[in-house]
Amino acid sequence: MQRRTSADHMFEQLHQLYMPRLYHTAIYLLGNRAEAEDAAGRAFTAAFLELHVADERVFRLKAARQLFALCLRHAQQPYGSDEIVPLQSARAMELLQNLSELDFQERAAVVFICVYGCSMRELAHIQRVPEWAVAARLEGSFGKLCGMRTYAVVSG
Repeated sequence: MQRRTSADHMFEQLHQLYMPRLYHTAIYLLGNRAEAEDAAGRAFTAAFLELHVADERVFRLKAARQLFALCLRHAQQPYGSDEIVPLQSARAMELLQNLSELDFQERAAVVFICVYGCSMRELAHIQRVPEWAVAARLEGSFGKLCGMRTYAVVSG
Protein backbone atom coordinates (compact mmCIF):
# COMPACT_ATOMS: atom_id res chain seq x y z
CA MET A 1 0.00 0.00 0.00
CA GLN A 2 1.20 3.43 -0.82
CA ARG A 3 0.88 6.18 1.67
CA ARG A 4 -1.02 9.22 0.51
CA THR A 5 0.87 12.44 0.68
CA SER A 6 -0.65 15.63 1.95
CA ALA A 7 -0.31 17.09 -1.57
CA ASP A 8 -2.42 14.22 -2.96
CA HIS A 9 -5.04 14.80 -0.29
CA MET A 10 -5.06 18.54 -0.91
CA PHE A 11 -5.33 17.96 -4.67
CA GLU A 12 -8.36 15.71 -4.19
CA GLN A 13 -10.02 18.14 -1.79
CA LEU A 14 -9.54 21.12 -4.08
CA HIS A 15 -10.57 19.07 -7.11
CA GLN A 16 -13.87 18.09 -5.46
CA LEU A 17 -14.52 21.66 -4.37
CA TYR A 18 -13.55 23.57 -7.48
CA MET A 19 -13.66 21.42 -10.62
CA PRO A 20 -17.47 21.39 -10.87
CA ARG A 21 -17.57 25.17 -10.44
CA LEU A 22 -14.74 25.72 -12.93
CA TYR A 23 -16.44 23.44 -15.45
CA HIS A 24 -19.84 25.13 -15.12
CA THR A 25 -18.22 28.54 -15.42
CA ALA A 26 -16.36 27.44 -18.54
CA ILE A 27 -19.43 25.88 -20.14
CA TYR A 28 -21.41 29.11 -19.72
CA LEU A 29 -18.45 31.18 -20.95
CA LEU A 30 -17.65 29.08 -24.00
CA GLY A 31 -20.88 27.27 -24.79
CA ASN A 32 -18.91 24.19 -25.83
CA ARG A 33 -18.59 21.07 -23.69
CA ALA A 34 -15.21 19.86 -24.99
CA GLU A 35 -13.57 23.29 -24.74
CA ALA A 36 -15.08 23.79 -21.27
CA GLU A 37 -13.70 20.47 -20.00
CA ASP A 38 -10.27 21.29 -21.41
CA ALA A 39 -10.20 24.84 -20.05
CA ALA A 40 -11.44 23.83 -16.59
CA GLY A 41 -8.91 21.00 -16.30
CA ARG A 42 -6.03 23.15 -17.48
CA ALA A 43 -6.99 26.04 -15.19
CA PHE A 44 -7.26 23.76 -12.18
CA THR A 45 -3.93 22.06 -12.87
CA ALA A 46 -2.08 25.31 -13.52
CA ALA A 47 -3.44 26.91 -10.35
CA PHE A 48 -2.59 23.86 -8.26
CA LEU A 49 0.94 23.50 -9.60
CA GLU A 50 1.62 27.20 -9.29
CA LEU A 51 0.37 27.74 -5.78
CA HIS A 52 0.84 24.77 -3.49
CA VAL A 53 -0.86 26.66 -0.72
CA ALA A 54 -3.44 25.53 1.76
CA ASP A 55 -5.50 28.71 1.55
CA GLU A 56 -8.56 27.85 -0.56
CA ARG A 57 -9.37 31.52 -1.20
CA VAL A 58 -6.04 32.04 -2.93
CA PHE A 59 -6.52 28.88 -4.98
CA ARG A 60 -10.08 29.88 -5.91
CA LEU A 61 -8.99 33.21 -7.37
CA LYS A 62 -5.89 31.81 -9.04
CA ALA A 63 -7.95 29.08 -10.72
CA ALA A 64 -10.52 31.66 -11.84
CA ARG A 65 -7.80 33.89 -13.30
CA GLN A 66 -6.34 30.90 -15.16
CA LEU A 67 -9.79 29.95 -16.45
CA PHE A 68 -10.50 33.49 -17.63
CA ALA A 69 -7.20 33.62 -19.53
CA LEU A 70 -7.81 30.24 -21.16
CA CYS A 71 -11.38 31.10 -22.14
CA LEU A 72 -10.30 34.49 -23.45
CA ARG A 73 -8.21 32.65 -26.05
CA HIS A 74 -11.43 31.09 -27.35
CA ALA A 75 -13.31 34.40 -27.36
CA GLN A 76 -12.91 34.89 -31.12
CA GLN A 77 -14.64 31.59 -31.86
CA PRO A 78 -18.42 31.50 -32.17
CA TYR A 79 -20.30 30.70 -28.99
CA GLY A 80 -21.19 27.03 -29.32
CA SER A 81 -24.42 26.69 -27.34
CA ASP A 82 -25.87 24.37 -30.00
CA GLU A 83 -23.12 21.82 -29.33
CA ILE A 84 -24.05 21.26 -25.70
CA VAL A 85 -26.04 18.24 -24.72
CA PRO A 86 -29.04 19.69 -22.89
CA LEU A 87 -28.18 20.71 -19.38
CA GLN A 88 -30.24 19.94 -16.33
CA SER A 89 -33.09 22.26 -17.11
CA ALA A 90 -34.80 24.32 -19.76
CA ARG A 91 -33.82 27.43 -17.78
CA ALA A 92 -30.14 26.53 -18.12
CA MET A 93 -30.53 26.13 -21.87
CA GLU A 94 -32.41 29.45 -22.06
CA LEU A 95 -29.59 31.10 -20.13
CA LEU A 96 -27.03 29.65 -22.55
CA GLN A 97 -29.02 30.98 -25.47
CA ASN A 98 -29.24 34.45 -23.92
CA LEU A 99 -25.54 34.43 -23.05
CA SER A 100 -24.74 33.71 -26.68
CA GLU A 101 -26.10 37.19 -27.49
CA LEU A 102 -23.49 38.86 -25.25
CA ASP A 103 -19.89 39.47 -26.25
CA PHE A 104 -17.21 37.57 -24.34
CA GLN A 105 -16.42 40.33 -21.83
CA GLU A 106 -20.09 40.85 -20.99
CA ARG A 107 -20.63 37.10 -20.70
CA ALA A 108 -17.56 36.75 -18.48
CA ALA A 109 -18.84 39.42 -16.10
CA VAL A 110 -22.21 37.71 -15.70
CA VAL A 111 -20.84 34.18 -15.47
CA PHE A 112 -18.05 34.87 -12.99
CA ILE A 113 -20.46 36.74 -10.72
CA CYS A 114 -23.48 34.43 -11.02
CA VAL A 115 -21.95 31.00 -11.66
CA TYR A 116 -18.48 31.11 -10.11
CA GLY A 117 -19.63 33.33 -7.24
CA CYS A 118 -17.10 36.14 -7.46
CA SER A 119 -17.52 39.55 -5.95
CA MET A 120 -16.96 42.60 -8.14
CA ARG A 121 -13.60 43.16 -6.45
CA GLU A 122 -12.56 39.57 -7.16
CA LEU A 123 -13.70 39.83 -10.77
CA ALA A 124 -11.70 43.03 -11.20
CA HIS A 125 -8.67 41.15 -9.88
CA ILE A 126 -9.30 38.18 -12.19
CA GLN A 127 -9.74 40.36 -15.27
CA ARG A 128 -7.07 42.87 -14.20
CA VAL A 129 -9.37 45.84 -14.68
CA PRO A 130 -10.66 48.52 -12.28
CA GLU A 131 -13.80 47.77 -10.27
CA TRP A 132 -15.70 50.59 -11.98
CA ALA A 133 -15.12 48.84 -15.33
CA VAL A 134 -16.54 45.60 -13.93
CA ALA A 135 -19.56 47.47 -12.53
CA ALA A 136 -20.21 49.19 -15.86
CA ARG A 137 -19.86 45.92 -17.78
CA LEU A 138 -22.22 44.15 -15.38
CA GLU A 139 -24.81 46.89 -15.63
CA GLY A 140 -24.74 46.71 -19.41
CA SER A 141 -24.79 42.91 -19.44
CA PHE A 142 -27.70 42.59 -17.05
CA GLY A 143 -29.55 45.29 -18.97
CA LYS A 144 -29.18 43.28 -22.17
CA LEU A 145 -30.21 40.05 -20.43
CA CYS A 146 -33.28 41.70 -18.91
CA GLY A 147 -34.19 43.06 -22.32
CA MET A 148 -33.90 39.57 -23.81
CA ARG A 149 -36.06 38.13 -21.05
CA THR A 150 -38.71 40.80 -21.59
CA TYR A 151 -38.66 40.15 -25.33
CA ALA A 152 -39.00 36.37 -24.78
CA VAL A 153 -42.01 36.84 -22.49
CA VAL A 154 -43.72 39.28 -24.86
CA SER A 155 -43.07 37.24 -28.01
CA GLY A 156 -43.67 33.81 -26.39
